[in-house]
Amino acid sequence: PLRFDGITLDVTADLLKNQELEDAKDIAVRANELKSAFLANMSHEIRTPLGAMIGFADLLRDQGLSRTEQSNYIDIMARNGEQLSVIINDILDLSKVEAGHLTLEFTDTRPDEVASDVVSLLRVKAKEKDLALEYIIDESMPEAVVSDPYRVRQVLLNLVANAIKFTKFGSVKVRGRSGVGEKGGRCVIFEIEDT
Repeated sequence: PLRFDGITLDVTADLLKNQELEDAKDIAVRANELKSAFLANMSHEIRTPLGAMIGFADLLRDQGLSRTEQSNYIDIMARNGEQLSVIINDILDLSKVEAGHLTLEFTDTRPDEVASDVVSLLRVKAKEKDLALEYIIDESMPEAVVSDPYRVRQVLLNLVANAIKFTKFGSVKVRGRSGVGEKGGRCVIFEIEDT
């Protein structure tokens, strides 16, 4: 050839941008799939205690029930109501996290009281499965720490409830002790152990 004419363009930036868009799309699709799976699971989790509450409310209409049976049915409804409340709070918290609106409260927290409340709340659930639920507090645990008592309770409640849920026999132990945080400050450590 005697002569060559042409234009050369560097399309590297365009290719990188297209790859970034593809990656973002894949992430969005995966997040949507996870959200759908989460909602399907939550709908099942919500229906279970709700169904029990409706069923036992219906049973309470029976005029021939003894006081003991009525009391037992009311206790079952209350426990299922508490379980439903926990599930709904988890869903609301997830929405707050996604929207960037979850705020932590930093107040004086008595970790022993938080753990004792969680254990007493779940004791009935453990008893229903014939599990021993034990709370062991180490004397090193501080009486008070600055934390978000609601979040500490929520995390502890979820961990202990899961331990009870997935333990077929034996026991679940909750231990509270003092520890050292990442920045060298004193903190509280809760350990949940199941058989």
